[in-house]
Amino acid sequence: MPRPEKPIDYTVPEVGELAAYLRAQRTASGRTYAELAEGALCSQATLKRAAAGGVRPPDWKTVRQYLGLCGHDDLDEARTLHERAQDAATAAVRNARRTTVVPKPQFVRDLGDLSGAMRDAHRRAGCPSVR
Repeated sequence: MPRPEKPIDYTVPEVGELAAYLRAQRTASGRTYAELAEGALCSQATLKRAAAGGVRPPDWKTVRQYLGLCGHDDLDEARTLHERAQDAATAAVRNARRTTVVPKPQFVRDLGDLSGAMRDAHRRAGCPSVR
């Protein structure tokens, strides 16, 4: 008997939802990862990672192949879940890079400090258009 699967990682909830959907389709098909990998163009580990969740969703080609191996033909819902996961993962990466430093005008001593404070404020505001 194989080991039980690890719980789905919901660090980025939308990626976790996609992983849960993939696992549900595999469970419904009654196939194991080893059986799926026999007909796949990717490894068993790639298929497992696709259904693990986390911060990065699998690419669309892997999702499409995974579902095809499970005998699932309707890809509309999967496409929607994948696009939501991609958008959420991109936003999570962008938010992780944001600085939490708030410029303090009392510490601006020269034009270089002012320029840096304005640049930080612009980034913190989401890089709006300068117009």
